Amino acid sequence: MNEFSSTIVKLAMGYNFINEAQVKEAVALLKEEEKSGKKISIEEILVNKKFMSPNQLDKLTKIVKFWEDRRLDTKFGSIAIESGFVSKEDVDRALQEQSDDFKKTSSYRLVGDILISKGTMTEEERDSVLREQGRLSPVKEEKQISKKIEYELFVSKDIVAKASIRIKGEEASSVTIEDVKDYLRRRGIVYGIIDEDRLAESIKLDDFFMVAEGTPPTPSIDAVINYFFNTNYLTAGTIQEDGTIDFKNRGDIPYVKKGELIAIKIPMKEGMPGKSIQGNPIPAIKPKDKNILAGPGVELSEENTKAFASLDGQPYITSVGKIHVLSDIQISGDVGLKTGHVSFDGSIVVSGTVQKDFKVKGGALRAKEILAAEIHTTGDVVSLTGIIGANIITEGTVFAKFINSAHISSYNDITVEKEIVNCRIYTSGAVRISRGKILSSTIFAKRGIIAGEIGIEGGQPSKLVVGTNEHIKKIIDDQKNIIHKKEEDIALIKIKLHKVESDQKAIQENINKLAQDGESNVRIKNSALKKIDDLKKTDDKNYISRINDLLKDIDIKSKSIDDSIKILFDKDDKCSTEITSLQEEINKIENEIKVVNDEIATIVEWAEKERGVPAVKINKTIFEGTLIITPNTFTTLKTNYQNVTLREMRITAPNSSPRWDIKAISETEKDKKEKK
Repeated sequence: MNEFSSTIVKLAMGYNFINEAQVKEAVALLKEEEKSGKKISIEEILVNKKFMSPNQLDKLTKIVKFWEDRRLDTKFGSIAIESGFVSKEDVDRALQEQSDDFKKTSSYRLVGDILISKGTMTEEERDSVLREQGRLSPVKEEKQISKKIEYELFVSKDIVAKASIRIKGEEASSVTIEDVKDYLRRRGIVYGIIDEDRLAESIKLDDFFMVAEGTPPTPSIDAVINYFFNTNYLTAGTIQEDGTIDFKNRGDIPYVKKGELIAIKIPMKEGMPGKSIQGNPIPAIKPKDKNILAGPGVELSEENTKAFASLDGQPYITSVGKIHVLSDIQISGDVGLKTGHVSFDGSIVVSGTVQKDFKVKGGALRAKEILAAEIHTTGDVVSLTGIIGANIITEGTVFAKFINSAHISSYNDITVEKEIVNCRIYTSGAVRISRGKILSSTIFAKRGIIAGEIGIEGGQPSKLVVGTNEHIKKIIDDQKNIIHKKEEDIALIKIKLHKVESDQKAIQENINKLAQDGESNVRIKNSALKKIDDLKKTDDKNYISRINDLLKDIDIKSKSIDDSIKILFDKDDKCSTEITSLQEEINKIENEIKVVNDEIATIVEWAEKERGVPAVKINKTIFEGTLIITPNTFTTLKTNYQNVTLREMRITAPNSSPRWDIKAISETEKDKKEKK
């Protein structure tokens, strides 16, 4: 049994397609067949004996093939990274997409092809890596037709494949079209063969000529959401050339009326399968579906393909694609004891301060000042003066004059005019404080940092993590914790459900027993009544009296049974009601888990659209001691730098392995490179 067959058998047992006894029987049959000189594989025996279906074998074969390609593609990624063609994140995303496609459709593309489709790698770069792996070398087969005629066949290794042949030898000119077709058939090439006229002309050539080409699948078309409002308008303010923020210039804000169509879904369309030169179907990559995500102020059509405004207001789309229509609430003065906590699905405008220990939850927030409050919004957070000590979670952008001692999590940019001091910030956007200072802060910014100054002489250094997905990882971890908690809730409910079901089973068993006792009483009573009728003929008053006493006892017992059954039926009804309620609660939580999982998938898809920017741009000075972490390396600055961009770069040198480093590029150097 070869390695391939051994792997198939182990997988089949792992999937419980077959058991150990069936394997032993198949191995014994394989040995008998081999002794008799027959060539047969153990997987063929398993299918012939109906221990395993052809579909199951096909599934396992695809898995083994995927594993082998996966192993080669992992090495492909390492070589591509070392060669400087792509980043580690590019390869990780491509490997993840390959894995996801295989799980969903049992088909997949090679990592090199995925990277090309994403525009992160060229065909030449892919082929260079494949050649280094020995995967691009054409398959060469030689067939001696006669001593004076020889065929050479080259087949490309891609799934569609092209086949080329060269005919050599003294009698090559005698080869006919049918000779070539027969040769191709024996090589398993049955589809995409060039027409006879071309074949007749090509046979005369002394060099290789393409003799067959497969048909690639037609591409699938992903679902698309078309929005009927400007999704990129400026809502919070504009940044001036000097780094200050003009909060008055908010741009043209879109507005919709109740009932207005604001988005429509164009459904996905599956591509048509292709065919390889061996005649095997090549499935099209499954298209990606996309649903309209409706937030407050939005109603979906019955088929969930259209979104309408359910109120007059400002349409807004969150970073992860959820549509809201926001109306405004105006709060004159502060959010404090007078107002209490504020929760509003629309845009919240506070003319004063959001005071310490108060909570604001809504679509967007605009306030004069935000103190140590809890803020949670789907839209932008704007403070006309500053933010001090707040905990802010937003799917939008943050604008402020300054931020001090705050914790902020934001999907988009954080723009500050003067300073960020003693803060912890997570963002999938950039931190922009082009004329201001960052002091004693920890910042995770996927799209990089632009600052006037970072640090101060002798001060507590900052930690800057740029170009990574830490913000999204944190959000997904939080979402997974929510799922874990909900799964624990389901487990507790199921324990309760099991107890109620056990109680109901015991109740129903008691009802059945009492019902049998009742039927027995009825039989005894009927027998006694018949006995009385017989005794009346004998006038045995004493015996009749005793039977009457028995009948009274039977009636008392029957009433007791009926009363007990009634009580048990009430308990059974209560159990049924509780079981239904518990099952509904489980279904509700399972749906909530599905919603969270869908949100995670949407967040991951959104995060993959833009590459990280592993760079910190300094317009004035960044001080020594600052820690900078990028996706592939880190450094603690040993000296001060002025007017530079500190960027992660891949360093290659003759006779040494490539390495990653953080390099300081001055604006003068950047200008020279841009001019070139």
